[in-house]
Order: sequence, then structure tokens, then C-alpha cells
Amino acid sequence: MRLTHRAGEKVFVDYSGKKARVFDRHTGEVREVEVFVMTLAASGYSYAEASWSQTVPDFCSSLMRGFQFLGGVPEVLVPDQLRSAVSRPCRYDPEIHRTLADLAAHYQLTVLPARPRKPKDKAKVEGAVLLVQRWVLAKIRDERFESLEELNERIALLIRDLNERPFQKLSGSRRTLFESLDKPALRPLPLNRFELGEWKKARAHPDGHVSYKERYYSAPSRHVGELVELWATPSVVEVYADGERVASHRRSYAPKGTAVTDESHLTEAAWATKRWPKERMLSWARSHGSYVEGAAERILSSYPRPEFGYRAVLGILRLADQYGSQALDEVCERALEHQHVAPRRRFLQALLQKRNPTAPRRSLGEHEHLRAPQEFGFDEANMTTETIKEIH
Repeated sequence: MRLTHRAGEKVFVDYSGKKARVFDRHTGEVREVEVFVMTLAASGYSYAEASWSQTVPDFCSSLMRGFQFLGGVPEVLVPDQLRSAVSRPCRYDPEIHRTLADLAAHYQLTVLPARPRKPKDKAKVEGAVLLVQRWVLAKIRDERFESLEELNERIALLIRDLNERPFQKLSGSRRTLFESLDKPALRPLPLNRFELGEWKKARAHPDGHVSYKERYYSAPSRHVGELVELWATPSVVEVYADGERVASHRRSYAPKGTAVTDESHLTEAAWATKRWPKERMLSWARSHGSYVEGAAERILSSYPRPEFGYRAVLGILRLADQYGSQALDEVCERALEHQHVAPRRRFLQALLQKRNPTAPRRSLGEHEHLRAPQEFGFDEANMTTETIKEIH
């Protein structure tokens, strides 16, 4: 049956199966890029651009630039059930990706994904994709573009020509139909631009901070030990617990390891931890040996504030419970030979495991692809037992 679309109601989006190409100006390497297509249901007025991928950031950025091109927002967005739009595909009730859902809430539009393997659900954009392939990609197939921006400038010119091309059987063009039909019905763009971000799960550490991109942000002390959610954008990092926002911080771009702390999040116990003097940590390290103390000193000095390194020092001191203070002191001596480098727990633990002769060794077991030492020219008859063990 023939579908009748109401003005300003739906916008369809899809990616072209045929891709464009960008050449690296230094190496000449060719990289294929995706071609995003958006078209209004009533007028067929279309927008297209190239993007590096179909990932969530690229998909949402293309949507925002598409709405900017249209100069308004329709009521319904109809995408395909790609991973960037739908986190759990379903014929009847697909689960919208969380970032796309946030974008839809910002623009106050409804997302109704097309059914899987039902291209007629979005026939408008399927036709627009075909036109883009014929009138845009076919024209630039022999042209050379050395940046995505350069390619998109060329696509924008060809899309303008496509929208202004007169209809063959009707009067006017897609642009005139858009000006008279869709444009007056579109809702205005929001005053504030949507900020792309990502959701991430993290656990609140005992010091009352959660980690994101190797920087630390405080959360209320009542959530210590809990699994919380982070919403991070280029300007803000927010902490959510049970769906409720419990902390909001300005995004930090300071050196890795720095912390952003709201003092109201800290309980008296947390304050007591922060008031631990540096000498207290060093005295604990000194009880295991002078080189352990030196390692602790170097670790604390590598942070902007000594208390940020307390966890790292405590992690090293716990190695003494498993391997002994003497062994820990000896490997710390070796680690301190590397000047201006703070020793880390993983490095020290690897040294301790190598020193421990009773540590379990990983064995590949019997396998048809394993070869005996003799096949490599080794003669076990003239080797020591230790050498044979190392070979095996």
C-alpha cells in the first residue's frame, strides 16, 4: 500500500553500502569511510556526510549535524537496528542504545527503529541512499581526497545539487517541497547543543573516589565499595547510584593520577585517612627494609599530593605478607636502580615470583605441535639438568 507521510513527522537514517575513500597525504594509504544518509519522509529532502565509522560517537555526531542542516527537529527518528542505535535488537521491542536515548531526550524526539531485514519500513531512505550512490559517490569515485573535511565539502555541494534537481514527473524539487511542507512543521533546535559522552561502570574505592581515564573523582562516602555508573562528557563527569545522580565534577585534563575532590563527600573517617602524614606511610615501609622505604618515597613523590599514592604503597607492602620482608626489600633494591621511575606493584610482584622457586610454572602440557630439544640441535646428554629445565 502507498504510505502517506505527515509533514515534519519522520526522518529516516541509514548508511550506504558503498563507501567513499580518503587518501593519507603522507603515506598514500587508502582508507574507506562510511557514508551517512538522512532524509525527511514527506519531502524527501536529504542530507549526507562521510564519517570514519558507524560507532556511537560518529553516528550521534552525524545525527546532530543532520538536524543542524535541516534547521529543525522532526517528531520521529527511524534508524536501522544497527549497534550504534539499538543495544538489543528485537522485532517488537528493541532496546535503544543509552547514548542515543539521551540524545533523543535532548531533542525531544521518539526513536522507532525499523524491523530487522524489513527495508520497506524505511523505503524513503533506501531510495535516498540509492540516489546518493548514483549522483554523489559515482561522481567522486575518481577524485582524490586527503582529509575527511575535504570529502565532506565535496559531498555537501553534490547534495545541494541533488536537493535542487527538478522532479521528472512533478513540479518543483526536493528543496521547494521542503520549504513549503516540512520546514514549517519542524520543531526548533534546542538552545544548548547535546554533549556526547559515554556510560561506564566503576567501583567507589575506599578513598571515596572513582576512576575514569586514570583520573579520580570523589563520590559520597556512603557509596564506598559500591558499583556506580559514570556519565562522562568532554566537560563533565557525573556519578550515578541506583539511577540517581550523587556527584558532578568538571572533567579534569590534568596529568594522570590527579584527583578532583568535593570535600563534602568525605566522612570524618575519610578525613582521618587524608590526614595521614607522609611519615606514617614511610615508617610502615621502613619496617620492611630501607629499600622498601625508598620505593615508597619514590611512589609518593610521583603524585601531585602524597595521599593519592597511599593505595599504591599499601599494595606493595602487602607483598611482604606473601613473599616476606627480606625478599621484598631485595627486589625494591633492584627496582630503585631504574632512576626517576616509581616502582609499581605489578613489576615488583613479577620479580618476586621469578625469585620464588616454588611458584607454579605455566605448562603447555602434551601437544602434537610441541617439538623436542633435539630437533633444534640440542643434545641433552651434554647438558646440565638446569639447562634442560629451562629449555623445556
